[in-house]
Amino acid sequence: RYDYGIMTWRYLMELPSDIIGYGMFVAFILLLDHYTSARDREVRLAELETEVARVRLQALEAQLQPHFLFNALNTVSSVMYESVEQADRMLARLSDLLRRSLATGSGGEVTLAEELETLETYLDILRARFGDRLTVSVNVEAGMAGAGVPHLVLQPLVENAVKHGDPGPGQPARVDVRATRANGALVLTVEDNGPGLAIDPEVAMAKGIGLANARRRLERLYGREATVQMANRPTGGLSVMIAIPYHDHE
Repeated sequence: RYDYGIMTWRYLMELPSDIIGYGMFVAFILLLDHYTSARDREVRLAELETEVARVRLQALEAQLQPHFLFNALNTVSSVMYESVEQADRMLARLSDLLRRSLATGSGGEVTLAEELETLETYLDILRARFGDRLTVSVNVEAGMAGAGVPHLVLQPLVENAVKHGDPGPGQPARVDVRATRANGALVLTVEDNGPGLAIDPEVAMAKGIGLANARRRLERLYGREATVQMANRPTGGLSVMIAIPYHDHE
């Protein structure tokens, strides 16, 4: 048999190791509780940042749509007294475009195919105004129809190309739209055959509501992975290129 001796002294002898063990146990519980609380705060902060980003995207898109609507109505007004038939066609296509925009929602992505359909509706409005003088070509690399892109990302680029890249009355205006894939990025390029830029590209981009909003929306959605570049073409005209991370839209 093992003799424990006098239990009172035995308790005192074991007390230091018991205190150490209890202290380690309490420290472990406190650290675990602190880690859990920190994780909960991080999750709540991430949810809050996501909500703020979503609201900001909606605000940017809400600003973009009235700007587009204003310009579109100006376009209708410019031809209303020249051709009632053209004005009527433009209003019908504008109605289709707004309906499509409302059905898509705010702040989110659509497939590249859907974005090109929206762009085609907008181009119908422009064609009614410019007639045969305006030529727009759209070239998309094979297999990219399902790629995710921000809603209404192409429309302000094409609008800017037509507005500032028009060579002038009586001269043919051309806009080329391309979608390619390079180094894991979706690259959207819009080029025109106009006079090009006479000022710094950064200054020009900041002045235009459509381009400035498009840039801010891309920053909100993709951060530093998105780039927007604007430069004069060697052969004349302006080129605007957007690059965003390539991914299939879910």
